[in-house]
Amino acid sequence: MNRAALELFGLDRDEFLGRTSYNSEWRVLKENGQPMLPEDHPSMAALLSGQPVYGSIAGVFNPRRNSYVWIEINAIPLVREVETKPYQVFVTLHDITGRRLIEEELRERVADLAEAQRVALFGNWKFDMITGRVRWSEELYSIFDMEMTESGPTYESFLQLVHPEDRQLVLETNRKAAATGESFEIEYRILPRSGKVRFIREVGNARKDRCGKVVGLFGVAQDITDRKLAEKKILGYQERLRALTEEISSVEEQERKRIAGLLHDEIGQVLAIMKIRLGSLCSTEPEAERKAELEEVLAELQDTITFVRSLTSDLVPVILYQLGLDAAVESFCEDFRQRHGIKVEYQSSCPKVPFHDNQLLLFKAIRELMYNALKHAEARNIRVSLSRDDTALRAVIEDDGVGIHGKQEPENGGRFGLFSIKERLRNIGGTFSIQSTPGSGTCVTLLFPFSGSRTDRDDRAGS
Repeated sequence: MNRAALELFGLDRDEFLGRTSYNSEWRVLKENGQPMLPEDHPSMAALLSGQPVYGSIAGVFNPRRNSYVWIEINAIPLVREVETKPYQVFVTLHDITGRRLIEEELRERVADLAEAQRVALFGNWKFDMITGRVRWSEELYSIFDMEMTESGPTYESFLQLVHPEDRQLVLETNRKAAATGESFEIEYRILPRSGKVRFIREVGNARKDRCGKVVGLFGVAQDITDRKLAEKKILGYQERLRALTEEISSVEEQERKRIAGLLHDEIGQVLAIMKIRLGSLCSTEPEAERKAELEEVLAELQDTITFVRSLTSDLVPVILYQLGLDAAVESFCEDFRQRHGIKVEYQSSCPKVPFHDNQLLLFKAIRELMYNALKHAEARNIRVSLSRDDTALRAVIEDDGVGIHGKQEPENGGRFGLFSIKERLRNIGGTFSIQSTPGSGTCVTLLFPFSGSRTDRDDRAGS
């Protein structure tokens, strides 16, 4: 017994020689962490059986370190020539505590990785292009609903699970990665044994040898079925929201027309008749005092008529229907300037745009954005420009106000007016974009496709 062995056991020579394998002070563990019986100690097993024991792993409690020391043990029985039973055992000890700790840490990390993959529904794979061998993680077998095998799945068995409509895409993606060495990202569907389609997102890269030759592929595959189903549900909600927005807008427009008709046909007519009658009374040369009162009432009545006409125009812009978009926007800009006392500049390069229903949306969008610039951005100068090409109208509304903060933008649930404009434009294939910096004004661009009606085509053909 040398000094190194005594240090491993944490004993002095007398303590060690005074013990046998059956001594209760020995605390020995098997490789799996279970207690080792005295007769299973490698030296005792070799002594009792007469057969050598190689590479036995045991954990022996070291009282001086107050911890277990892991040892790889070889025990060789020694037999005299005239005897058949061993008289002693030659034992070599190799301290593998450091290796054991590394292995335990590695096992913990592998277990943690496996748990993470189960939680996140992803697995990893490796394809050796030299040997053709494919290796999957345990979770990947679960995702693809396949039985684990020692040899691992084949590439062909994997392709059989890929949805027929996506199989060619997977093949081409893998071939390209193998040929170019580029990383890749792909989404595809699989048809596992359950028969229920599942969606997979896969990210991978190529592995190369020292010469730069691609020798394998490595990737991670994640089950994104729940996300895809949620996206589909969200898209359904968005479509319903767009339809609801359109319905609200249609009902609103009908109500506007009804109210405008009521103002024009009922109230407007009554006011006009009253004006005529008052004008007639004023012309009959009444007393001076009474004439002054009548003229004052006549002036107030004229203001009321003007207000009713303005209100009717706001509800339903008649000029839009009669003279077209360019004239309607120009008239609104001039009226806006007079009403609110701010500078409004209007430029147009499309004076002949015939009216169709969708242009009402563009007119209302311009009007909404100008009111936003006045009320919310506190702008003092507004510039509106209108242009067109063969496929679309473009409206640009700029102001010098305080700008729009991120939370006010339509995508972030800002003002409903902006959100409504964006959704309705998107519903007819248009676009809505904002460029704004707090304190530096705002520029909104509306791209508005032509409806494709016969009137539009005739107009474009003649222009």
